[in-house]
Amino acid sequence: MSRVLAVVIGCVLIWAGVAKAADPLSAVRALRAIPGMEALSTSAPWIIVASVASIESALGCALLWTRRRSLVASVGVLLLIYTCFLVWLLMVRRGVGCGCMGFHAGTPTRTNLAGLVRNAGLIGLCAHLLVEPRAATPGEKGSRGMRGGPKGALAGAPSARAFTLLELMLVIVIVAVIISLVVPQLARARDKANLACTHRTLQQLAVAVFAYSDDFCETSPYAATPGAPWRGASINGRRVQGGYFGQARYYANLLTPTWYLDARTITLPSKRDLPRRDYPIFECSFLLSQTAFAAPAYWLDGSPTADLTQYRATRVSEAVFPSAKALLLHSLSGLYGTGSDRDPSVIDVAMFDGSAGRRRMILGVTDHTVDRPYGYAPMPTMGTLYGLAGRDF
Repeated sequence: MSRVLAVVIGCVLIWAGVAKAADPLSAVRALRAIPGMEALSTSAPWIIVASVASIESALGCALLWTRRRSLVASVGVLLLIYTCFLVWLLMVRRGVGCGCMGFHAGTPTRTNLAGLVRNAGLIGLCAHLLVEPRAATPGEKGSRGMRGGPKGALAGAPSARAFTLLELMLVIVIVAVIISLVVPQLARARDKANLACTHRTLQQLAVAVFAYSDDFCETSPYAATPGAPWRGASINGRRVQGGYFGQARYYANLLTPTWYLDARTITLPSKRDLPRRDYPIFECSFLLSQTAFAAPAYWLDGSPTADLTQYRATRVSEAVFPSAKALLLHSLSGLYGTGSDRDPSVIDVAMFDGSAGRRRMILGVTDHTVDRPYGYAPMPTMGTLYGLAGRDF
């Protein structure tokens, strides 16, 4: 039986190595999700996948020929590393799936759970091979009989009982079921904690905007030239991307560090590690409503007005419905999230009354937004009909 188990494990490892070599993209994508991996060269994930595929194939071929304990232990350690990586993907990067054996179960979460169950089964088989007592040779049996006394005494002596294969497989199934029940709950709890942190950040950022407006005659953060939208916006001598209304992503540079201390917590994650020497201004993942950069009359339905004086910083007091008009929008969750964070029917916002939370969009985006030039983004709360005099919810 032990020989059959060793052959099964060896064949699975060879299959995994060949699958990685034939289609390495899934494994490469999973490796790139590891923090700090982007700091390495672009070829590093491919080299790692090729090395892992070679090691798996070599260990699999070796198990087909021999089942030494050291070899089985090495396979078990490798499988434990894979299992820890899959658990990390399930709890931290739920949108990334690692179908490293060419098996995809539809969604990334199901794929990773299937890989977790598969690895648990293989680890159990390795454990069975390691704890299985080694068969004694005829010479060893004779010497044991002479040292132990008469045969009757040898037959009646108690012997150590190892786990049977059925018992071991039952334990593996129970552990796999527990993992499949617990891991999604832990991931769900983590999502709730992240959502609470997002709402707290929205609330703190709204307080910073209000504090800024108190020091600047109630005007919202503004980085452009009034009445000249074609010039765009500039902060610290650097022109921001996206034109006049592009300052909705860069306004936070005006708040830090006087009104908001930690710029890293609100920086777009993909831009957090960029050197500040080359990128002196950062892009914020919490967008300021673009209605803050033009007068309410500018957002009336129809063609944009020719009155350039309406391109100006608005005052916080111009919000007619503070509890129904969004001030800030989180651009990485709800409607704009990925994986488990994506929900097309909701957005995470901070309102003009200072509250923050997840709001459900009742009306369609096009029903109460207007289209405008100079970098306007057709997103909920960004170009509300009637501007600050309108309502989003």
